[in-house]
Amino acid sequence: MKKGKVRIMGILCVLILVAGGVLIYQYGGKTKLSVPISELTAEYSSNPKEPGKESSQLISNAGSQEEAEEIASMYQVTLLEYTDGMALYETQEPPLDVIRRGEQEGYPQMWVNSERVAY
Repeated sequence: MKKGKVRIMGILCVLILVAGGVLIYQYGGKTKLSVPISELTAEYSSNPKEPGKESSQLISNAGSQEEAEEIASMYQVTLLEYTDGMALYETQEPPLDVIRRGEQEGYPQMWVNSERVAY
C-alpha cells in the first residue's frame, strides 16, 4: 500500500513539472507586467506630500550617465540625477503627457516618480 502512495505522488510531481514547463514554453516568459499608460489614472501620479498635486518627477532605467542624458534630450526634460542604472528627471509639462509622447515616439520607457501610501 505504501509503494502505491509513493508511486502516485511521484506521478503527480512529474505531471506538475510537465504542466509548468508547458506554460513556460507557451508564454515564453514574456508576460507584460507593466500597466499601459492609457490605463493610468491620476492616482498613479499623485504626490503624497502635497495631496491633489501631481509629481513633476519622472524616472527611467539607463545604462550610463550618457544614456540618461540622451533620454532627457529625447523627452525634453531635465536630468536631475543618475545613480546605479536609474535616472531621475524633472518636467514642466504634465508628466503623463510626457510619457504618452515618449510612447508614441518609441522612446525608452519612463514612469512617474511617485510614492504609494497605504492607510
